[in-house]
Amino acid sequence: MSTTERPIRGVLPVFQTPYHPDYAIDFTTLEREIQWLFAQGADGVVMGMVSETLRFSGDERKAVAEAVCRYTRTHGNGERVAIISAGAESTHTAVDYARHAEQVGADGVMVIPPVSVAVGEEELYRYYATIIEAINIPVVVQDASGYVGRPMSIAMQAALYNT
Repeated sequence: MSTTERPIRGVLPVFQTPYHPDYAIDFTTLEREIQWLFAQGADGVVMGMVSETLRFSGDERKAVAEAVCRYTRTHGNGERVAIISAGAESTHTAVDYARHAEQVGADGVMVIPPVSVAVGEEELYRYYATIIEAINIPVVVQDASGYVGRPMSIAMQAALYNT
């Protein structure tokens, strides 16, 4: 079971990733966005699908995760959390992203299922269970049924809860 020092609760908006005209990530504006979210009362921030994670290179994804965790520590007064997207098309890559998020100080990860290929529930369960077992921070299972074409069963979600 995963643990965290700060409870994951409250208002946790998914931030939008700002870009420069040349499509490089604008980290200065991202930091200001996170400061603004905290000033509005957010209890943390989430790097999720609408943060453009599916469009990032692996290096960009890790750089944004590192920056968001750093900005949360700097501007969050030790009371706010950073949840980092770790979903990927392969279990191996998702575990790598989850471990990286944990190493750079994320309070939890949010994991979408693979979206390019439909997988059965047994394979999907193994995907999530492997990620859960690989790290010691909470895992938010994101049911991205709009992308994968069908929702996860309640039985599988319950089984993951007990992993």
